[in-house]
Amino acid sequence: MTKLDARRIQRSIKIAAFLLTLATGLGIYLLIFNTSIFSGDKSENLSTDPLGGPIEVQPTTKISPDSNRYLTGEGDYTFIEYIDLACNVCALQHNTIKTLRDQFAGKISFGIKHFPINVHPTSRQRAIAAECAGRQDKFLEFVDAAFALPDLTQDPTDELSTIAISLQLNSDDFNSCLVDSTVVDQITTDASEAMATAAKGVPHSILIDNSNGDLVATFEGRLTDVQFTTQLERLISQ
Repeated sequence: MTKLDARRIQRSIKIAAFLLTLATGLGIYLLIFNTSIFSGDKSENLSTDPLGGPIEVQPTTKISPDSNRYLTGEGDYTFIEYIDLACNVCALQHNTIKTLRDQFAGKISFGIKHFPINVHPTSRQRAIAAECAGRQDKFLEFVDAAFALPDLTQDPTDELSTIAISLQLNSDDFNSCLVDSTVVDQITTDASEAMATAAKGVPHSILIDNSNGDLVATFEGRLTDVQFTTQLERLISQ
Protein backbone atom coordinates (compact mmCIF):
# COMPACT_ATOMS: atom_id res chain seq x y z
CA MET A 1 0.00 0.00 0.00
CA THR A 2 1.12 3.56 -0.73
CA LYS A 3 0.70 6.57 1.55
CA LEU A 4 -2.26 7.52 -0.64
CA ASP A 5 -3.81 4.12 0.02
CA ALA A 6 -3.33 4.63 3.76
CA ARG A 7 -5.05 8.03 3.65
CA ARG A 8 -7.94 6.52 1.69
CA ILE A 9 -8.30 3.78 4.29
CA GLN A 10 -8.28 6.32 7.12
CA ARG A 11 -11.01 8.36 5.42
CA SER A 12 -13.10 5.25 4.73
CA ILE A 13 -12.80 4.06 8.35
CA LYS A 14 -14.22 7.37 9.61
CA ILE A 15 -17.09 7.27 7.10
CA ALA A 16 -17.87 3.68 8.01
CA ALA A 17 -18.08 4.49 11.72
CA PHE A 18 -20.52 7.31 10.99
CA LEU A 19 -22.73 5.05 8.88
CA LEU A 20 -22.81 2.39 11.58
CA THR A 21 -23.82 4.98 14.16
CA LEU A 22 -26.78 5.94 11.99
CA ALA A 23 -27.78 2.38 11.22
CA THR A 24 -27.72 0.70 14.61
CA GLY A 25 -29.82 1.11 17.68
CA LEU A 26 -31.51 0.35 20.97
CA GLY A 27 -34.17 -2.02 22.22
CA ILE A 28 -33.04 -4.40 24.92
CA TYR A 29 -35.30 -6.97 26.50
CA LEU A 30 -33.08 -9.03 28.79
CA LEU A 31 -34.13 -12.38 30.22
CA ILE A 32 -32.39 -14.74 32.61
CA PHE A 33 -32.60 -18.08 30.85
CA ASN A 34 -32.74 -21.63 32.16
CA THR A 35 -29.01 -21.87 31.53
CA SER A 36 -25.89 -21.57 33.62
CA ILE A 37 -24.69 -18.00 34.09
CA PHE A 38 -21.15 -17.36 35.30
CA SER A 39 -19.97 -13.91 36.32
CA GLY A 40 -16.40 -12.65 36.45
CA ASP A 41 -14.97 -9.93 38.62
CA LYS A 42 -14.84 -7.14 36.06
CA SER A 43 -17.05 -5.97 33.22
CA GLU A 44 -17.87 -2.83 31.28
CA ASN A 45 -21.63 -2.45 31.45
CA LEU A 46 -24.05 -1.31 28.80
CA SER A 47 -25.29 2.22 29.06
CA THR A 48 -28.91 2.91 28.21
CA ASP A 49 -27.96 3.05 24.54
CA PRO A 50 -25.60 0.23 23.52
CA LEU A 51 -25.79 0.76 19.79
CA GLY A 52 -27.49 4.03 19.05
CA GLY A 53 -31.04 3.73 17.59
CA PRO A 54 -34.14 1.48 17.63
CA ILE A 55 -33.56 -2.29 17.39
CA GLU A 56 -36.12 -4.57 18.98
CA VAL A 57 -34.39 -7.58 20.47
CA GLN A 58 -36.26 -10.70 21.54
CA PRO A 59 -34.64 -13.03 24.08
CA THR A 60 -33.46 -16.38 22.75
CA THR A 61 -32.18 -19.67 24.13
CA LYS A 62 -31.04 -21.01 20.75
CA ILE A 63 -28.29 -19.95 18.36
CA SER A 64 -28.04 -21.53 14.93
CA PRO A 65 -24.61 -23.16 14.52
CA ASP A 66 -24.73 -21.97 10.90
CA SER A 67 -24.52 -18.37 12.12
CA ASN A 68 -21.13 -18.88 13.74
CA ARG A 69 -18.13 -17.36 11.98
CA TYR A 70 -14.38 -17.16 12.36
CA LEU A 71 -14.24 -20.55 14.02
CA THR A 72 -11.11 -22.30 15.22
CA GLY A 73 -11.09 -25.94 16.22
CA GLU A 74 -13.87 -28.51 16.20
CA GLY A 75 -16.12 -30.07 18.80
CA ASP A 76 -19.63 -30.84 19.95
CA TYR A 77 -19.87 -27.37 21.48
CA THR A 78 -19.10 -23.86 20.28
CA PHE A 79 -17.86 -21.05 22.50
CA ILE A 80 -18.72 -17.60 21.14
CA GLU A 81 -16.80 -14.55 22.33
CA TYR A 82 -18.61 -11.25 21.70
CA ILE A 83 -15.94 -8.59 21.36
CA ASP A 84 -15.70 -4.84 21.70
CA LEU A 85 -12.33 -3.86 20.28
CA ALA A 86 -12.26 -0.67 22.34
CA CYS A 87 -12.64 -2.54 25.64
CA ASN A 88 -9.50 -3.06 27.71
CA VAL A 89 -11.11 -5.78 29.82
CA CYS A 90 -12.16 -7.55 26.61
CA ALA A 91 -8.55 -7.52 25.43
CA LEU A 92 -7.45 -9.29 28.60
CA GLN A 93 -10.33 -11.74 28.32
CA HIS A 94 -9.50 -12.42 24.67
CA ASN A 95 -5.97 -13.45 25.61
CA THR A 96 -7.37 -15.79 28.26
CA ILE A 97 -9.79 -17.38 25.81
CA LYS A 98 -7.00 -17.96 23.29
CA THR A 99 -5.28 -20.21 25.83
CA LEU A 100 -8.39 -22.41 25.98
CA ARG A 101 -8.35 -23.34 22.30
CA ASP A 102 -5.62 -25.97 22.59
CA GLN A 103 -6.88 -27.16 25.95
CA PHE A 104 -10.33 -27.99 24.56
CA ALA A 105 -9.22 -29.12 21.10
CA GLY A 106 -11.63 -31.70 19.70
CA LYS A 107 -14.27 -30.77 22.27
CA ILE A 108 -15.09 -27.10 21.73
CA SER A 109 -14.77 -24.86 18.70
CA PHE A 110 -14.20 -21.16 19.36
CA GLY A 111 -15.80 -18.31 17.42
CA ILE A 112 -15.95 -14.53 17.61
CA LYS A 113 -18.76 -12.06 16.96
CA HIS A 114 -19.08 -8.30 17.37
CA PHE A 115 -20.59 -6.40 20.28
CA PRO A 116 -19.50 -2.73 20.06
CA ILE A 117 -21.17 -0.77 22.86
CA ASN A 118 -21.64 2.97 22.89
CA VAL A 119 -19.65 3.67 26.04
CA HIS A 120 -16.66 3.08 23.77
CA PRO A 121 -17.04 5.69 21.00
CA THR A 122 -14.37 4.13 18.75
CA SER A 123 -15.66 0.56 18.96
CA ARG A 124 -17.75 0.87 15.79
CA GLN A 125 -14.77 1.88 13.67
CA ARG A 126 -12.79 -1.03 15.02
CA ALA A 127 -15.59 -3.54 14.42
CA ILE A 128 -16.05 -2.47 10.81
CA ALA A 129 -12.33 -2.63 10.07
CA ALA A 130 -12.03 -6.08 11.65
CA GLU A 131 -15.01 -7.41 9.71
CA CYS A 132 -13.53 -6.08 6.48
CA ALA A 133 -10.23 -7.78 7.29
CA GLY A 134 -12.27 -10.94 7.76
CA ARG A 135 -13.50 -10.69 4.21
CA GLN A 136 -9.88 -11.09 3.20
CA ASP A 137 -9.40 -14.03 5.62
CA LYS A 138 -7.47 -11.94 8.14
CA PHE A 139 -10.07 -11.48 10.87
CA LEU A 140 -8.29 -13.23 13.73
CA GLU A 141 -4.99 -11.58 12.88
CA PHE A 142 -6.67 -8.17 12.77
CA VAL A 143 -8.45 -8.73 16.09
CA ASP A 144 -5.23 -9.78 17.81
CA ALA A 145 -3.42 -6.71 16.47
CA ALA A 146 -6.28 -4.35 17.37
CA PHE A 147 -6.45 -5.66 20.93
CA ALA A 148 -2.68 -5.22 21.24
CA LEU A 149 -2.85 -1.47 20.59
CA PRO A 150 -1.57 0.53 23.58
CA ASP A 151 -4.63 2.78 23.89
CA LEU A 152 -8.06 1.39 23.06
CA THR A 153 -9.89 4.64 23.85
CA GLN A 154 -8.42 7.11 21.36
CA ASP A 155 -9.25 7.69 17.70
CA PRO A 156 -7.97 4.47 16.10
CA THR A 157 -7.98 5.58 12.46
CA ASP A 158 -4.21 5.70 11.99
CA GLU A 159 -3.63 2.49 13.94
CA LEU A 160 -6.30 0.55 12.05
CA SER A 161 -4.83 1.71 8.77
CA THR A 162 -1.39 0.56 9.93
CA ILE A 163 -2.76 -2.87 10.85
CA ALA A 164 -4.43 -3.21 7.44
CA ILE A 165 -1.15 -2.37 5.74
CA SER A 166 0.84 -4.77 7.93
CA LEU A 167 -1.56 -7.61 7.03
CA GLN A 168 -1.11 -6.76 3.34
CA LEU A 169 -4.83 -6.33 2.76
CA ASN A 170 -5.94 -5.31 -0.70
CA SER A 171 -6.50 -1.58 -0.25
CA ASP A 172 -9.23 -1.22 -2.88
CA ASP A 173 -11.24 -4.14 -1.52
CA PHE A 174 -10.73 -2.98 2.06
CA ASN A 175 -11.86 0.58 1.31
CA SER A 176 -14.94 -0.65 -0.55
CA CYS A 177 -15.80 -2.94 2.32
CA LEU A 178 -15.56 -0.15 4.91
CA VAL A 179 -18.60 1.57 3.39
CA ASP A 180 -20.50 -1.62 2.51
CA SER A 181 -23.89 -1.66 4.22
CA THR A 182 -23.80 -5.44 4.59
CA VAL A 183 -20.89 -5.05 7.01
CA VAL A 184 -22.99 -2.78 9.19
CA ASP A 185 -25.84 -5.30 8.96
CA GLN A 186 -23.58 -8.13 10.13
CA ILE A 187 -22.25 -6.17 13.10
CA THR A 188 -25.79 -5.18 14.06
CA THR A 189 -26.90 -8.81 13.82
CA ASP A 190 -24.05 -9.91 16.07
CA ALA A 191 -24.76 -7.21 18.64
CA SER A 192 -28.48 -7.98 18.63
CA GLU A 193 -27.68 -11.64 19.23
CA ALA A 194 -25.48 -10.73 22.18
CA MET A 195 -28.30 -8.73 23.73
CA ALA A 196 -30.77 -11.53 23.01
CA THR A 197 -28.53 -13.89 24.99
CA ALA A 198 -28.80 -11.62 28.04
CA ALA A 199 -25.59 -9.62 27.65
CA LYS A 200 -25.36 -6.97 30.33
CA GLY A 201 -22.07 -5.58 29.07
CA VAL A 202 -18.68 -6.76 27.91
CA PRO A 203 -16.95 -9.17 28.11
CA HIS A 204 -19.82 -11.50 27.18
CA SER A 205 -19.50 -15.08 25.94
CA ILE A 206 -21.78 -18.07 25.47
CA LEU A 207 -21.50 -21.84 25.06
CA ILE A 208 -23.70 -23.55 22.47
CA ASP A 209 -24.58 -27.22 22.01
CA ASN A 210 -23.94 -27.83 18.31
CA SER A 211 -26.39 -30.74 18.13
CA ASN A 212 -29.44 -28.55 18.68
CA GLY A 213 -28.26 -24.94 18.98
CA ASP A 214 -29.22 -24.76 22.65
CA LEU A 215 -27.64 -22.03 24.72
CA VAL A 216 -25.87 -23.99 27.45
CA ALA A 217 -24.25 -21.19 29.43
CA THR A 218 -23.42 -17.51 29.42
CA PHE A 219 -20.28 -15.92 30.83
CA GLU A 220 -20.37 -12.31 32.05
CA GLY A 221 -17.38 -10.17 32.93
CA ARG A 222 -13.76 -11.21 33.01
CA LEU A 223 -13.05 -14.76 34.13
CA THR A 224 -9.68 -16.37 34.76
CA ASP A 225 -8.41 -19.35 32.79
CA VAL A 226 -9.01 -21.52 35.86
CA GLN A 227 -12.62 -20.35 36.15
CA PHE A 228 -13.24 -20.98 32.46
CA THR A 229 -11.58 -24.39 32.55
CA THR A 230 -13.52 -25.54 35.60
CA GLN A 231 -16.90 -24.50 34.24
CA LEU A 232 -16.34 -25.64 30.65
CA GLU A 233 -15.13 -29.07 31.72
CA ARG A 234 -18.18 -29.48 33.92
CA LEU A 235 -20.60 -28.29 31.24
CA ILE A 236 -19.34 -30.51 28.42
CA SER A 237 -19.22 -33.58 30.65
CA GLN A 238 -22.88 -33.38 31.65
